[in-house]
Amino acid sequence: MVLKYNTTGKELKTNRNEIHFEHSLTSMDFLIEKASQFLFEEYSIENPWFIDHPNWNQKEVINKLDDPVDVVLFGSYLRRFFETGNLIHNNYRFWCISEQVKAVYVNLLGFNSDSISVIPREVFRTSKKCSSFPDHKFDLVHAGRISPVKNIEFYLYFCHELQTNHEISCRPVLFGDFDNIQHEQNGRHLPIDYANNIKNLISSLSWKIKPHFAGLYPMNEWINHKELDQPVLASFSTYICEDFSVSTSQAEEAGWPCILSAWGGHLDATGSEIYHIPRNLIGESGEADCSIKGKARALAREFATNRKLFISEEVSSKSNTTLPSPLSLSQLDKLRRDIVSKWGIDTLFINREQMDIFADSNSGRLFFNEFKKLFGKVNSSQRTTIITFDHNLEQYPNQREASQTVERLCYIYNTQDSYAEIIPSRDISHKVSIAKILDSQNIIFPFFEKNMDPLLNFISEIADKNTSIYVLTDNSKKTTNKNVHFITAQDLFNNDKQKK
Repeated sequence: MVLKYNTTGKELKTNRNEIHFEHSLTSMDFLIEKASQFLFEEYSIENPWFIDHPNWNQKEVINKLDDPVDVVLFGSYLRRFFETGNLIHNNYRFWCISEQVKAVYVNLLGFNSDSISVIPREVFRTSKKCSSFPDHKFDLVHAGRISPVKNIEFYLYFCHELQTNHEISCRPVLFGDFDNIQHEQNGRHLPIDYANNIKNLISSLSWKIKPHFAGLYPMNEWINHKELDQPVLASFSTYICEDFSVSTSQAEEAGWPCILSAWGGHLDATGSEIYHIPRNLIGESGEADCSIKGKARALAREFATNRKLFISEEVSSKSNTTLPSPLSLSQLDKLRRDIVSKWGIDTLFINREQMDIFADSNSGRLFFNEFKKLFGKVNSSQRTTIITFDHNLEQYPNQREASQTVERLCYIYNTQDSYAEIIPSRDISHKVSIAKILDSQNIIFPFFEKNMDPLLNFISEIADKNTSIYVLTDNSKKTTNKNVHFITAQDLFNNDKQKK
């Protein structure tokens, strides 16, 4: 049989001369222009290598094997470290655009502090204004990819809670296009249709002011959209590649107040109207919906009550930038081998574009637990651990009741000096989970389950003696374990309210 191909329709092969598609390409072009100017003016560096750019001309770099090559890292900074075995020059100087990326390279990947320098944030904006935060009416603007890594569900629940329970006229306005990219550092996920998920979420809520999808605008146009009314930028992103955020820089330059996750490049944006939300108070896409909603309601309560507690003070980093010390190929090879030796052969999944598989391994969970401590900030507070038998509560007979209870727990225990986190019971024995249990003030099982005594005994044995362990149940239960308290959800909530 002879196969015949239809060549009259759209070709299936892309044009070889077209630039490779990259989600952050527009932002990258802006960063390259500003970074190149800074490196030339400050250090006479004429040809830095922007290694993340898919079509960067390397011809001049490759012809100078004996000179140090200045490598500028962007969002794929972690993968680029594991690709250093492909480098061919003798010496390299490393630059990045976030203090948090440098912290990862120094404290997790083993670089000396003088081997990587940060191009300061103020290099990428021409000026900085400062407008006061609007009191009762404003547009809360998301600008950029409408993606799971940006935690759009949390953003929408936060807006909805401000509208419905705090008498704040907060209109959600979203600029950008949808994608389905999920949190790699949290492991593998099932495929999703994020646009449809967000549409269904919006339809399920009763809005005083409905979200407005403004669409995709050129980088320099969205900020001046004529229909915006007292705009405030919001980004609750916990994207592993969030090393700068061009939209945040543009909002700073325009004088907008900003509500940002205390994560990655957002932490470099500081000032009197920049509000940093600790990452442990943010519900990430992929968590149980009730957890995301409970955390969003809690943040709306805290923010509406006293937002000033989230303000970050202005810090300038420009004077601290120095020319990094070069690293030889042999030094880079040793650093890379040391990491593989410490964290195991599964680290090679990062080099294979399968970071989520590495994150699901035992060593990967430990690695990214350390990574998150460096790349984001938490409120140094009291932890409440909620132990469920299923991450998404789907195995509970009464899923609606389960969701409402967990949502309320997240709402009550997420404050500016405490936070709640869900751990599925199947993960209890992992080192990361045990460390969290040891650090918990409260441990709560939302529902009583048959044959749970062995689990209760295990938790009681490893938890601190001052940790309170609760099992929520409407029925009278007895246990020989004096550290475990059976209590109704309402009594627990009432007890906690009295303490406060």
